[in-house]
Amino acid sequence: MRRFTFLFAFIFINKILIAQELKRGVNLLVSKVVNDLNSGKKNRVLISPFPDKNGNETNVSKYIADKFAVQIKSIDSRLKVTDRSQLEQILKEKQLGSQLILDPATIPQLGKMTGADVVITGRYVVLIDKVELLVKAIDLEQGELISAVDETLTLDNELKAILGISGPIDPQLGPLPSPLDNCDTAPSCVLCITNKSADLITARFADFSNSPRWRLSELIVKRGDRKCWPEVPFSPGEDVEKVFVSVIANNVYVAKYSKEIVPCQSFEIIHSAR
Repeated sequence: MRRFTFLFAFIFINKILIAQELKRGVNLLVSKVVNDLNSGKKNRVLISPFPDKNGNETNVSKYIADKFAVQIKSIDSRLKVTDRSQLEQILKEKQLGSQLILDPATIPQLGKMTGADVVITGRYVVLIDKVELLVKAIDLEQGELISAVDETLTLDNELKAILGISGPIDPQLGPLPSPLDNCDTAPSCVLCITNKSADLITARFADFSNSPRWRLSELIVKRGDRKCWPEVPFSPGEDVEKVFVSVIANNVYVAKYSKEIVPCQSFEIIHSAR
């Protein structure tokens, strides 16, 4: 027989701010996009913000958008650019909420509002040892992609500081801890969660084995770290359990894991960026 146990991980995203590696990556992407714009003979450009993986606008989002506006104009002076601050002013004058800037569904509407031919948008994603910048240029009249480019940045110490990341992301954590000596007579196992994302995780384990009510225990797992429940008990007569892991970032469900466990062994659940 199997029993089901739930583990919930709540992730809180770091507040972010700009490093030489980020500047290098943005400059490369601007050059690629401008080259594609010239091929399509488009000259009225709207720069939309570049949110993080959860759709939030951060200081880095604003920097990327502003850098794109400045660099595009410096590379090709014929391009007429509506930048982030101008777009915010237009929305204010029309008494529209600034949240429209971050909604992909409203991008065509914003383009028509500003008279743009093309909107440039994208996002950035923080991974274990790198940051990915993803950029798209969309023809608003045809609804087609004019350009889709990306650039991978090395997550060096300077960029980690900008992103609010301290300590190593992927250290050598060593072997999993051993089960308790009495696991044969009192069946239990070790359950660990290893955080290979760039975020801080709060993991909650709900134990149903000895009570009809949930008995919650909580682990705080830093990025690049591992924490364990040293004694996960089994219900009487149970020799196989199933563990589910749900991961939520900023109150948004982002992943689900499941793992079968048996007594007197050690198990690891690895959370990484999705």
